[in-house]
Amino acid sequence: MRTTHTYAALEVSPATHHEIEKLLRAAGYDHAFDDGEGAIDMHGIGLVKRPQVDGNVSVRGATIQTANGHYFDYLTSNAGYVDIETVAHALSNICRFTGHCVEFYSVAQHCVLMSYYAVPQQHAFWALMHEAGEPWVGDMNKPLKLLLPEYDRIESPAERATLIHFGLDPDAKPATIKPGDHVMLATEQRDLMPKKRATGWDGWGIANAWEPLPTQHWTELAGIVPLERCIRPWTPAQAKSAFLQRYRELAFGAGGLQEGTLIRRQAVPA
Repeated sequence: MRTTHTYAALEVSPATHHEIEKLLRAAGYDHAFDDGEGAIDMHGIGLVKRPQVDGNVSVRGATIQTANGHYFDYLTSNAGYVDIETVAHALSNICRFTGHCVEFYSVAQHCVLMSYYAVPQQHAFWALMHEAGEPWVGDMNKPLKLLLPEYDRIESPAERATLIHFGLDPDAKPATIKPGDHVMLATEQRDLMPKKRATGWDGWGIANAWEPLPTQHWTELAGIVPLERCIRPWTPAQAKSAFLQRYRELAFGAGGLQEGTLIRRQAVPA
């Protein structure tokens, strides 16, 4: 560097680096550049180009690639590239109950049904978006989550950033959301969890004998009344479409989808 002091280097994408360089040079800040290393010295914070390999951006750090091709960084919970279709896509492909329900049942369907049937309609948008952290961290079951207290340190910022991105205040969650979630859980246990247990297995380790499972009482559901309607699981494609339809209805008014949009209006499956 032309300067003699040290600086901390913060990596940015080549496109971001180019935009910053263009703006600073246009403003007369040529002295902030070092032609040898390509860094921009911003009073101790150096922005440097992220390395590229074979023309592709080299990805590093605590990031995952998301369905829209961008990356979510767990260390910054940067929601800048979050969009509702990415959220819907991820949630529609994540199975509830760590995959142990009798049929595939997605987090997206859970959210849609909760927004319709388990909370007052003034809180429906909150219900739809209440699993905002799960597109990035998955649906960890609660017993395991309780054994991993540090997990919340990662999930909570991701959830907060996503809620804020969609216009919800993480510190103003309605009191109806947790009870509504419990109503959904009770309904899901009744309709989607096993009603029999294996008692014998063949030589391949596949169950070939069963007995009825005694009534299960989950502690956190004591006194919770499930919905009258039964849950019929949707495919991931159905769940994604229904989630996006519900989002448009709640975020942009009762008009919902209009002709010519990419997602067809459809009745929410029973």
